[in-house]
Amino acid sequence: FFFFYVPNSEGFEAAVAAVRELPDVRSRVGEVKEVGRSPFGLFRERFVGSQRHVVLSLDVRGERGEATVRIWMIKDERDWAVDYWEFRDP
Repeated sequence: FFFFYVPNSEGFEAAVAAVRELPDVRSRVGEVKEVGRSPFGLFRERFVGSQRHVVLSLDVRGERGEATVRIWMIKDERDWAVDYWEFRDP
């Protein structure tokens, strides 16, 4: 049996929303249809003082193709922001 942990955190949800809106992602895959965690990809969430940090790999499926995106997010006070992101294609 395989067990996959599917994060359901605020950071995960913020990263999914951010990836859906990234212009370069939309340019590559078209209109985004689905975003989910890569089964063997990275997921890390940590707390540093009042900041929360999340880094994870997401599989993105759009109308023209698929891509894997690694994204770093930071929450300071109330708002999440993209710190950095990159395509992680094979």
